[in-house]
Amino acid sequence: GVQTCALPICRRRASQIFAVVMAGAFLWLAVLPFLGCPFGVWGGFAGLPFACDAAWRLSRECNHTRAIIPVQAHTLMGFLTFAAGTALGFVVP
Repeated sequence: GVQTCALPICRRRASQIFAVVMAGAFLWLAVLPFLGCPFGVWGGFAGLPFACDAAWRLSRECNHTRAIIPVQAHTLMGFLTFAAGTALGFVVP
């Protein structure tokens, strides 16, 4: 059989971990300019509304698989706008 290294965690705990990971990414983004990156990297905060909405929806509907599908779209949009805004901050002075 197939063996994985995944730990069994409940859906509620997984939704909390998801929120912590999202918050950690944006906290790290806030610190980057003080570590020598241009302040334009804060353009990555454009993804914050999508990330917050995804974490909020997941925390409310973590037990209903059908309700989690829109969370995936918001997570993707959050990641893409985070990445594009941050990259643009490095390119545009």
